Amino acid sequence: MIYNKTENNILISKDNLQIINDYIQSLSYEDYILHPISPTSRLDKISQKFYNDSSLWWAIALLNNIDSYSLYIGDDYKYDKILIPNNIKTLISKITK
Repeated sequence: MIYNKTENNILISKDNLQIINDYIQSLSYEDYILHPISPTSRLDKISQKFYNDSSLWWAIALLNNIDSYSLYIGDDYKYDKILIPNNIKTLISKITK
């Protein structure tokens, strides 16, 4: 899975997957919400709901290993919940250094 987000000078690549994995492993139960989803759930709408910024959909996709080329989660995602960190800005700062 490779995401290229060039707006705001953000480039997400395979090299950042270890950073993302380490970040997820460092989260405690107080640091995230498990949000119920369906195949028709839209990542931009979820991002807007939790971060008041629909453009952060790609960060939610990365954190949840959603290989999506659209904003819909789709039928291929095998879980019924996704991880929503309370502070997405921390992750973004780690992968955009």
